Amino acid sequence: MNLPGALPPAERFRSAAGGAVVSPFFAGMPADLVAGLLESGTARHCPRGEVIFHTGEHAAFGYLVVAGKVAMGRTTPTGRERLMTLFLPGDPFGITSVFEGNARVSDAVAISDADVIALPAARLREWVLSDPRIGAAVVRFLSAQVRRINETVGSLLNPDISGRVAAGMVELADRIGVRGPDGIRVRHDLTQEQWAHYVGASRESVNKALKDMARLRVVTLESRELVVHDEERLRRKAGR
Repeated sequence: MNLPGALPPAERFRSAAGGAVVSPFFAGMPADLVAGLLESGTARHCPRGEVIFHTGEHAAFGYLVVAGKVAMGRTTPTGRERLMTLFLPGDPFGITSVFEGNARVSDAVAISDADVIALPAARLREWVLSDPRIGAAVVRFLSAQVRRINETVGSLLNPDISGRVAAGMVELADRIGVRGPDGIRVRHDLTQEQWAHYVGASRESVNKALKDMARLRVVTLESRELVVHDEERLRRKAGR
């Protein structure tokens, strides 16, 4: 099943040159097996703010981001939200619970309008076992995901809120920043409240840190976008 007027799932990941399936996750995997997996999926459009799955749900699908941004996070027992990880075009998400056979431990929410491909859990598990190169690539992905989460947890231990905010900016700049004559432009699509959740601090303290960095011309703040002007200073502040 596809979005109205949309290309089939596999075609949405193909490059214009050579018909290769494009996604870092699929690097080194047999193209025919990747295409077969994508064709088994269902394309889904998620408006900004739509919950793709909830904590506690049965993991019936794994997902791939085609366009837009998806965030996974949890709500604490006190009702406070916490963003854990952002997923960008080409990124898989929600696959750990599929392989474990357990319920979801996080919510997944579209933080911008997003297109995703839902891949049946049984098909994903079958696919991973179909070729050693696929299994090795999935292990690499999961290892990188654990490393990123460890870095996030490490930054949350920093009592300096501005250091946490800087670390979040560095991560986003490294992942989705576009270099230009005025600096590194980062279209993050996060609201101020989501920024606060992302770095594990209050909205007021995060806003102050953002304004201080803007005043020092380390960054320029725009609507759900920022431009990094002084990358070296930002990385020092982040401890990177």
